Amino acid sequence: MEVKEKTVRYKEITEKSQTAAVIVAAGSSLRMGTNDKLFLTLGGIPVIVRTIMAFEKSNVEKIVVVTKKESVEKIKNLINEYNIKKVTDIVLGGKTRKESVLNGVKALYNNGNKTQNLKNVEDNSTLSFTYKNRNETEPETETVCGTAVKTEIKNVLIHDGARPLVSQKIIEDVINALNVSLAAAPVIKITDTLKTINGFGEIINTVNRENTVAVQTPQGFNLKEYLAAAEKQEKDFTDDCAVMENAGIKIKTVPGSKSNIKITYKEDLLLAEYLLKIM
Repeated sequence: MEVKEKTVRYKEITEKSQTAAVIVAAGSSLRMGTNDKLFLTLGGIPVIVRTIMAFEKSNVEKIVVVTKKESVEKIKNLINEYNIKKVTDIVLGGKTRKESVLNGVKALYNNGNKTQNLKNVEDNSTLSFTYKNRNETEPETETVCGTAVKTEIKNVLIHDGARPLVSQKIIEDVINALNVSLAAAPVIKITDTLKTINGFGEIINTVNRENTVAVQTPQGFNLKEYLAAAEKQEKDFTDDCAVMENAGIKIKTVPGSKSNIKITYKEDLLLAEYLLKIM
């Protein structure tokens, strides 16, 4: 029996841009003095769960978690335990932060920029597909029907797994800033006096504090622009804005928060417990 092919097209194709998040949870926790600070509890819930849940509640459509090989099963179990729905991928980190972030962003780009298709306005199907028709009397035909939605991950928010107290306002402000900029990040003013020291630990000058800020996460970027910039650069960076800075891309800032702390030392966990109670 001859196998015929039939192609289905859709009358209308609409495009929908999405924002996704990459949560970086592949650090060594050396400064914390523990195997993995992200599994320590904060208010009775693991730090990494609180971090993921902040984005679960936000307007991002997808979440990718980047972690160590030995933490993959733990995170999978926690995602199931806490009924987290938006995590689509758990990927392994690299040797450096930049490699780890790049692994997560590539997972989004490779798996996220696919067409979500509809047989009608509500039901998922395929945008345009060909299937085999085993009725030898029916000629090869093309059928037109319904509406399809082409979904693209346009922007990515990159966030430290150890910042569990990030607010919905900060996340939303960064997302909104990406409507007018290729990159955005939350910042807070520096209140301490900053000094530069030499190799002998001696102060050599005072830093002008007026135009100096501390940068936080999530840091948001146009996905394609970030990929292009990161893949061209060989050196590592301590934050993701530096990747874009080095590529000559301007970064818009939004207000951060003193409560959006990164848990690095044991004292930070105590501070986070206090902040959780008063937030």
